[in-house]
Amino acid sequence: MNNNKAMQWLAQRGQIPKEGFVSALSRLSKHYKKKHKIKNLNEVYQMLGTRKEYIYYWKKHPYSTQTNKKHKYRVIRAASDLFGLTPNEEEHLANQAGLSMKIDENFCAYFFQNIIDKKSYKEIYERAQVSERMFRYIKEKRIPTKETLLALMISLELKQEEMNQLLPKAGYVLSDSIVFDMVVKELMVQVETVQDYSNAIFHINHVLYDLELPLLMTRKKKELFLKK
Repeated sequence: MNNNKAMQWLAQRGQIPKEGFVSALSRLSKHYKKKHKIKNLNEVYQMLGTRKEYIYYWKKHPYSTQTNKKHKYRVIRAASDLFGLTPNEEEHLANQAGLSMKIDENFCAYFFQNIIDKKSYKEIYERAQVSERMFRYIKEKRIPTKETLLALMISLELKQEEMNQLLPKAGYVLSDSIVFDMVVKELMVQVETVQDYSNAIFHINHVLYDLELPLLMTRKKKELFLKK
């Protein structure tokens, strides 16, 4: 994916992405290959339970935390075992992929009971540009995409500190290794500075659209957004 526009946007704000997940995984794999005198890097990938095709896909789609998510989790756990990573190093590797190993199976119930509470459901999902169907999906204790979850959190006027505490419970983080995540964090700083949450989703999505990055909304809402 071509992210030159987004990279330039970040550079203008003094932000440079750190090492990404694929780069880190490849580096660790190459070190293991050399240390154990393994002829082919693919053999190491096989030990991790993956193939070079997946590695290539992840490299080309760095913003996709949902596609092959379960497989990516398995690879991270396998990498932790194979390369002898500490729990902190394992979590860091997951963070480089925009994920977290601190996922809480009760996240959805917690989210509804403690965050959404008694607020108007319709007002929340309409403000977040999230479909009612997706809202019910979460209520049925099924974790949504990171984009959908971010949209809901912003519509609920959560601060970055609160979001950073909640996202890992859903298996996500806003990563300093992913351009999309970094742009969202920068935009959230702007929102918190002016304290204008009523137009936050609209503003953020227009910037993301201009930078050719994923939008914070569900698919059907995106179709309507693009028609305007």
